[in-house]
Amino acid sequence: MQDILGQSKAVTILQSALTSGRTHHAWIFHGAEGVGKFTTAKAFARVLLCHAPQTDLAGQLEACGNCDSCQLFSHPDAAHPDLHIVQKELAVNSSVAQIRKRKLLSIPIDLLREFVIGGETTDGKFHDAIASKSSALRHSKVFILDEAHLLAAVGQNALLKTLEEPPPNTYFILVTHQLDQLLITIRSRCQAVSFGALPDDIIHKWLADNDLSLSERETQWFIHFCNGSLGLAQLSKTYDLVQWARDILPDVVSMSKGKPAPALGSTMAEKINSLAKAWVDSHAGASKEAANKKAAHLMFHLLSQYARSRMQQIAEQAPLDDPITNEQHLGPWLCLIDSLTIAQQVLSSNVNLTLVMDHLASHWQQAVNTQCYEPLRWR
Repeated sequence: MQDILGQSKAVTILQSALTSGRTHHAWIFHGAEGVGKFTTAKAFARVLLCHAPQTDLAGQLEACGNCDSCQLFSHPDAAHPDLHIVQKELAVNSSVAQIRKRKLLSIPIDLLREFVIGGETTDGKFHDAIASKSSALRHSKVFILDEAHLLAAVGQNALLKTLEEPPPNTYFILVTHQLDQLLITIRSRCQAVSFGALPDDIIHKWLADNDLSLSERETQWFIHFCNGSLGLAQLSKTYDLVQWARDILPDVVSMSKGKPAPALGSTMAEKINSLAKAWVDSHAGASKEAANKKAAHLMFHLLSQYARSRMQQIAEQAPLDDPITNEQHLGPWLCLIDSLTIAQQVLSSNVNLTLVMDHLASHWQQAVNTQCYEPLRWR
């Protein structure tokens, strides 16, 4: 785990557990998206599955690199028989036709029964509990539940018994960026490890290794946009989110000054749809609905982060003795942030994407023009 970037606190907790010889059987890795939770889960699993872990000069326990398990980890295309990664995309490999054909937005209980806890699925078939079987390499087993918050309450409750009475040498790692979506009963049976935002210098280093041809001003925007997330940096490169900023933010600035930008709503909707289509095309079994929400979340993040950066600039330059003027300058950006929160909630209710983005843009334009900074209302 020595190669994990920027998460020294989390790594220290895990190393302390490993060196104690009393590693807990169930963990929750939680924190913002793209900060290394899943990467750390796999690195932790590598040590747990190693047949002969070694203590390095710093007193850290690391995988030996030579045993049968480590050899499998050394070949990324090789499937490790004792490392089980459960995520909604696993549905394409399900034996349950109903699950296999669906474009999933969640992790259904049938997937959990088939690949972890066992039991009868909706097609009437009974599955043995993989979690209770002996490990293939006669050592340990690790189950990583990615995006564990996508487990509905019925699935989480079904997992409880396994967490309460874990099979020997079996470990569970639940990875989530929405800790509050996990039941208290689940959280109480797991040891939680918090992952913070990565330092800006790590994003700078990533930029140095990935030439995005950014100007100095765009680099500053990019660092603020990523907000300590290498995952978001990689998404920005893959889907050219810098171009989103180049196309959208000038109109946002114009609108903040009372100038019209009538095409802004439709432009945002087009970019969201385009990214969602590209996501579905490159991810087997991906749901267009889920991809739309993911892309919209990126758009809302872009706008909210920019609004916060403008508010920070205003606050740094604001005269202390003129609160009325300060409020006038901050008003448009506070209104935009509040309206984005409401727009995201509306979009989650399956309202038409273009309608939501058009309504968001027109409402904000009107709020700026009238200097009546009420958040978005939806009728």
